[in-house]
Amino acid sequence: MMPTYKAGDTLLGWSWFHPKVGQVVIAWQGRTVVKRVAKITETGIWLKGDNAARSTDSRTLGPVRRDHVQSKIIMRLG
Repeated sequence: MMPTYKAGDTLLGWSWFHPKVGQVVIAWQGRTVVKRVAKITETGIWLKGDNAARSTDSRTLGPVRRDHVQSKIIMRLG
């Protein structure tokens, strides 16, 4: 599957939200990443890239703490 967003896209995010499975978010996972919420557990939020074959995500790095999920993407501006 192709990535939803590409390098150079300008994204608009919303910081006041509760993550839900399926949302695309900006998070800190050793670096700033744009990933989709795959699962929410007591231990953290599991993120997954849309291009699973080429993505480094929670399958490798484990769950992300809730306070490391910075905002959800609400639209691409260009």
